[in-house]
Formats: sequence, C-alpha cells, structure tokens
Amino acid sequence: RWPAHPGLAGRMAMHGNQGYGKGDLFGGKSIGHPAEIFRVGFGIHVLDPEGRPRREIGFPPDVSYFSDIAVDGWGNVFALQSMAKRVYVARKGEAVLVPLTEPMTGDLAYPTALAVDAAGRIFITDQNGGGVVILGPDGSFRGRQSGMGWKEGLLRYPSGLCFGPAGILFVADRENHRVQVFALSE
Repeated sequence: RWPAHPGLAGRMAMHGNQGYGKGDLFGGKSIGHPAEIFRVGFGIHVLDPEGRPRREIGFPPDVSYFSDIAVDGWGNVFALQSMAKRVYVARKGEAVLVPLTEPMTGDLAYPTALAVDAAGRIFITDQNGGGVVILGPDGSFRGRQSGMGWKEGLLRYPSGLCFGPAGILFVADRENHRVQVFALSE
C-alpha cells in the first residue's frame, strides 16, 4: 500500500514537461501551456499553440487506436493499447510508434491510462486489477502498487492518473468516487 499524501487533495493539475515546442499538447497533457489541443486519428498530430501542425507520429500498421498517450521530459511519446496490454513509444524525432513492451497479460487485467514521471518511469492504471503497474524507462517491469479495495491507499477501478508538483501522483479512483494522492519515492 502507498501512503497518501496529506494536504494535496483538490489541488490536482497537469504538470508541463519539456522536449517539444513550448505549448505543444499531447493527449490532454500539456507541455508548457494548457490551452492547446491535439488530434488522434491514425496518428498523433502535435500542434503548436496556434493550432498549426508541427509533426505527426504514425501508428503501427496493426494498431488502429490507443487508449492514452503521455510525453516524458525528453520528448518521448508513449501510447497505451489497452486490449493488447502493451506500451508503444516514439522517441523524440521518430515518426512512428513502435512496441516498447511485449503484451503484459500476466501483469495487467485491463490497462486504461499511463503517465511518466521525471525519472522516466511509466505508471499504468490497471482498472480491472485495482492497481498501478510501474515500468522502467526501457519498458521493464518494476512492480505493482496498491490493490483492489475501499480503504485509503487501495483503488477500485482506477481510470486515470497524472503527476503534479514535486512528483506527486494523482490517481482517479473511479468506483470509490475520489482522487487518491500519493507521494512517491525513487
């Protein structure tokens, strides 16, 4: 179980990263400016603050959608494919997403969202498994936190997550009707 972080409930905000142009937005996760938008069709379209296309990151030929996307501080774009239980990556400057992990069928029941911390670790909500899976920057399995439940520190069908100030992790704990706030250690 993770200890909850006192005093931060209700102060959830998306935290900007660095790596692309100031103001670019990916999947609702702003890089420097909260007002821009993105489009996902058969690719991820990175737009500047005025809405002009900066670049496109293509989908692999065998994938038609992603459940969530995130960007790390180095400009690498990560995408989660829920049904395949797999994470894809386009390193900064690459034009196509490629698999970062093999299917994680033994580690994830139904992944729904991902976020990347300042150290490059990838955090994935496991909605049906009631927890958060942690991967290293290279996609290696680093562990699983929390579990299914109603008490503080436990999750019931988590549906989203993001990082706030000082690396604080916010998890949308859907069936418990709350946002849980966790202070992480390295």
